[in-house]
Amino acid sequence: MAIGESSNLAQVALTYTYNFDDKVYSDCVCILSVVAQICIDSAKRCYDIDIDSEIKRIKKLLKVDENKYPMFWLNIRKGFPLHNINNNLKCPMNQLSQIKPNVYRSKEPTLEMDYFFKSFKLEESRKKSKRVEELIEKYSLKLLNFAQYGSENHYIMLQEEFDELIDDIKTTYISKDYIGLMSWLVDRAFYITDGMKGRSRDLERFTDNNKAILLKVLYTVNATNLLKIFSKNV
Repeated sequence: MAIGESSNLAQVALTYTYNFDDKVYSDCVCILSVVAQICIDSAKRCYDIDIDSEIKRIKKLLKVDENKYPMFWLNIRKGFPLHNINNNLKCPMNQLSQIKPNVYRSKEPTLEMDYFFKSFKLEESRKKSKRVEELIEKYSLKLLNFAQYGSENHYIMLQEEFDELIDDIKTTYISKDYIGLMSWLVDRAFYITDGMKGRSRDLERFTDNNKAILLKVLYTVNATNLLKIFSKNV
């Protein structure tokens, strides 16, 4: 929420620069652009800043309660109170908000994954597949722990663990030529074929919440074979 709040407030501050001769408004635009970037980067690193408090401080500095909001804000916040709109505020966004572009929606249906998915015969034991899934699950749990308590040093450790995961899978469970096993793993993870869809409730697998990591692992092991799995009708 802070990403949207800081970005929206920056737009309000930018509006004020068109109407008031005070450097504080242009300064706030710059500060809020940094705050918004910090909000985004907080997904992968920590900063010594209380984002919510900073947004509240800047909002008070902007005197939003006194200056109020420009007309285009009615398009930003549906049902926004009219008494909080200042019709005297002029800015380019007011003009843009009145433009009604033509809406185009394709009538073509969405292509299901099985349109692209090419199934290959499973030559290996299914126990290998489940073991690979277990390894990916363990790595995903470490990834989750990193997201909660991450640091630059932990990132290096995480990369090393991923490399070890790849080496373990490549040397023990999936060689570069095991395209059938790769195909089966992807099918199990995404329920692509009718056979997997029909067994979705009965399958005991560990990739339901780790699909992205599964694809990254398979791509790292052998990108060419993974792309072959999605080569049908292409």
